[in-house]
Amino acid sequence: MRTVVIGGTGHIGTYLVPHLVETGCEVINISRGQRQPYQPHSAWKHVQSIVIDREAADKAGTFGDQIRDLRPDVVIDNKCYTVDSARRLVEALRGQVQHLIVCGTLNLVISKLCRKINCLEIYAYLPENSHRQ
Repeated sequence: MRTVVIGGTGHIGTYLVPHLVETGCEVINISRGQRQPYQPHSAWKHVQSIVIDREAADKAGTFGDQIRDLRPDVVIDNKCYTVDSARRLVEALRGQVQHLIVCGTLNLVISKLCRKINCLEIYAYLPENSHRQ
């Protein structure tokens, strides 16, 4: 399964990406290119890494299209911090991917957005007690 991981070298991606590779996924890591994963792992040699500055690409209106053009089956988004960014990504991926997985608290907003525009299935994994802020 062709899987794009946005924020693949951060807290979650450092451990998620090697697991995906080990389970047979073709993984494309999207990051700003400013750091290496927290833990080295031999699986990283099988990962295609692409540098994209999400904030700049969002401002230019190109981020969602850049992700869609990678032709993923699955997109795992670890770095979505604004509703507008979420909306643009969801709209670009509508009908193009099997799953959009969002990690973090913004997934509550994205889940409602996905239902509203009836675009794709979404899985949201929330840390325990994340609703208590």
